[in-house]
Amino acid sequence: TAGTSSRTRYNFLSYFGRATVSFLDKYLLKGSLRYDGSSRFGVDNRYGFFPAASAGWIISEEDFLSNSSAVSLLKLRGSWGVTGNAGIGNFASLGLFGGSSYNRISGLRPVQLANPELKWERTEQVDIGLDYGFANNRISGEIDYYVKTTNDLLLNEPIPGTSGYGTITRNVGSLSNKGFEFVLNTTNVRTEDISWKTSLNLSTLDNKVKELPGGDIVVGRNIVREGETISSFYVVEYAGVDPENGDALFYTNTLNADGSRDRTKTNVYADAERVIKGSPYPEFMAGLTSNLNAYNFDFSFTFQ
Repeated sequence: TAGTSSRTRYNFLSYFGRATVSFLDKYLLKGSLRYDGSSRFGVDNRYGFFPAASAGWIISEEDFLSNSSAVSLLKLRGSWGVTGNAGIGNFASLGLFGGSSYNRISGLRPVQLANPELKWERTEQVDIGLDYGFANNRISGEIDYYVKTTNDLLLNEPIPGTSGYGTITRNVGSLSNKGFEFVLNTTNVRTEDISWKTSLNLSTLDNKVKELPGGDIVVGRNIVREGETISSFYVVEYAGVDPENGDALFYTNTLNADGSRDRTKTNVYADAERVIKGSPYPEFMAGLTSNLNAYNFDFSFTFQ
């Protein structure tokens, strides 16, 4: 009456080229080209072209800084590039069938709708950064600002149940990520027997769905909505406890004519509308690592 088996396979084929140029050891250029193919996409869209380029200027090698005892390294750099994402199921573009039974007779039934137009998700990133080092690199680090824009997002888009299917994998919408990254490395003590180093890193993230032509996509307690963080928490809002009987209370959050939400409390969960109440991604991240070596002992810690 039942039986299962599984077999899977996928192929990647990539061509890659890179060239680097250095002028006077202080003007740097780099370029790369990728041509990637994946069996996971539609037969006409299996290949993607992904270029990248970067440039750097080691300012500390210029005559006006090369003899400075205070500045060990000062490098300005910038980069642009496009990358592809194929992080989906091995057969997401194909129409699939699965074993089933009807009136106690073995058979096959369709379980996945085909999408021969499925293609690579593309992310374009621009980065501007500064590398620095002072006092013989006892103080060093990096400062970066980045902007990433992802187009042709690979998402499982809900479709009408009358089609016989729940979702279909499609390229829908665009997403942006931008923020700052800061790294500070210090050598606090450096002697023959004792060494103490610390490293601090800080970063920010601003994530927004820029475009979603098909409207909201709700999966479980998460929502993808234009203008919001991707996969924001989409839940009924808790309003505390009724002191008279211990019931959990919820805000109704129904929309008023003026666009505001009704904050009436209710103990009936089904009477409350779901709202966006947070992001799964932190807007600010920080980490601190310290390493102390003294004679034959070492001590380290990491704070995040």
